[in-house]
Amino acid sequence: MDSSLFVSYSHLDLPWMQAVKKHLEGMLLGRCKVWTDEEIAPGSSWEQVLRGNLGQAAAALVLVSPDYLVSPWCRAELKALAEAHQRGRVRAVYWILLQPCGWQWSELAQLQAVQEPPTRALLDLPEGPERQAMLLACCERVAGGAAKIAETEDAALAVVRRLLRDANCEIEIPAQAAAIKGDFSIVCRGLLKNGDDIYVKVLTNTPLHSMRGLFRRVSEACSTIHHPAVIRVSEVLTVGSGYDQRIVILSDKAHGQALAEVLRQDQDRTPDERHFTPDRVRVLVLRIAEALCLLHQLPPVPWQDDGAVAYTHLMGPLVPHNIFYDPVTMRPQISLVGVTNFLWHFFDAPTFQRIVAPASGTYLLPEKARTQQPMAPEQPMSRAEQLAGDQYFLGLLALQLLEAKELFRQPPGTAPIDPLLYLRSKADWRWARRHAQWFDLIERLLAPEPGQRFPDMNTVVTELRALEENPRAIAKYSYREYIASAAGGMEFSRRFYTDLFARAPALRELFQHAQALRLGASAAQTAVLPDDAHHAKLLLSLQSVLNFRRGAAPTAIDSVTAAHARFRLTLPQFEAFEASFLDTLAHFMSRTAHGRDEVAEVQKAWHELFAPVTRAMLAPPA
Repeated sequence: MDSSLFVSYSHLDLPWMQAVKKHLEGMLLGRCKVWTDEEIAPGSSWEQVLRGNLGQAAAALVLVSPDYLVSPWCRAELKALAEAHQRGRVRAVYWILLQPCGWQWSELAQLQAVQEPPTRALLDLPEGPERQAMLLACCERVAGGAAKIAETEDAALAVVRRLLRDANCEIEIPAQAAAIKGDFSIVCRGLLKNGDDIYVKVLTNTPLHSMRGLFRRVSEACSTIHHPAVIRVSEVLTVGSGYDQRIVILSDKAHGQALAEVLRQDQDRTPDERHFTPDRVRVLVLRIAEALCLLHQLPPVPWQDDGAVAYTHLMGPLVPHNIFYDPVTMRPQISLVGVTNFLWHFFDAPTFQRIVAPASGTYLLPEKARTQQPMAPEQPMSRAEQLAGDQYFLGLLALQLLEAKELFRQPPGTAPIDPLLYLRSKADWRWARRHAQWFDLIERLLAPEPGQRFPDMNTVVTELRALEENPRAIAKYSYREYIASAAGGMEFSRRFYTDLFARAPALRELFQHAQALRLGASAAQTAVLPDDAHHAKLLLSLQSVLNFRRGAAPTAIDSVTAAHARFRLTLPQFEAFEASFLDTLAHFMSRTAHGRDEVAEVQKAWHELFAPVTRAMLAPPA
């Protein structure tokens, strides 16, 4: 019995209310709770309790009299009920006319009268059987409507409303709200008094009976974390007692959609059209890693009241279905107090997979799966080794984002994918070839032993921040593959210089003069044939372009800027150098299985790196 009928009345009409309540309670027994302010316990915040129950009612009944209409508090209740009914929050608001009064001048004119006609008051009838029969008929109509509402109301939402009512919480659950019912919790949308969204999570199931106190303490500790990638917990409530006790978590609204849905959309796109480019993956994973740093910095929470054993704050599985993501702002949001993640710490691998997450697949730590033991409180692993588990799950998430698919939610009976073997088998895939830093980082995050991962999450954040942006990574990939490799080498230099001297003859003269000085001959007698020295200078120049970033000295081009300034090179000559290089690179890429789009992508990446170098080289000396 979770639905409620809220009765609004004037205290001067108390005998009427008690008579109506007695009839309704008998008719609705076991179906719908009849609530009046007589339920308010001594010492409670009267106004807060009253407003909380008014906000959670599925239906309402108003007992109307001149005393009711003249009471400022009763009129405030009536206004709140009328507005809630207009928004669809309260399914029905009934009213019974006790005494003749000017109800037409109030919100009652728009609400559902019980009497027929509505102007016929109970006091219009003589005291005795006729009046009692009319009162009974009115109560039967109200009870019939309230019972129907209770039967059709979403059972999960009714539970949430009851718990909020019992907690005297002034949060409204909209009629159009949809409850997400999991094995261990109910989650739904609510509204604060100012109309802002808030999300309500109610823990419902039995595995937490012996852990509720700990979960509440963990939730309260996590509520101190304020980070854009964390769904902020505003309040943690404990409602009821004993086995009927429930924990209610109130948190901010998450933005965006489930990350799994964005991944699903990316599966249908070509690599060049996908949302999750390596650059965007870096931003998303970095923001989550920063949030995990804050989580790991929380002091351990006592397991029992005696404090003998402590709980280490860990995130656990980072499942795309449980992460919210806004593609416009590239903002992920995770809940640090998810029930599944909490239970993950306490079950051995087979039990967790069977009870909590049958499709979890590889969302289990290698070290935990090997020992078949829970992580706490008996787990002998050090705190650093426990914290390293979150690195593993961060690696799983990054790998799935770069592969644009959920890899580790397997149907029951399907052999799980080994993440590390999968990663190494894809070493020649496009993103892995181009982004060697990403590959190395994920490989270390997925190391089978905790000690082989990074020292802590702060180090992971540093490594993520150091990852090269997409253009630089793509350019470096092409440098390794086609310029500095055995397949390129001197042949690349000869083709490049031939093209360059044809575009800019003046540069040929400069190279001829420099070569003559190096060989001890006259420039007129020297034929410019690119040799090892020319090739080495080309590689050095390209390395400077690859590693240049504007800023205070030193930069990657400081050693050559002065020499180039002495030769007074012009913008067209720099442009000729870039154009010859890009054409030569396109020629060598076309000899392998690369389409035009990929060649154009690599050329564009190099052009983005050349632009700031050219500006810096042409700038007047400081």
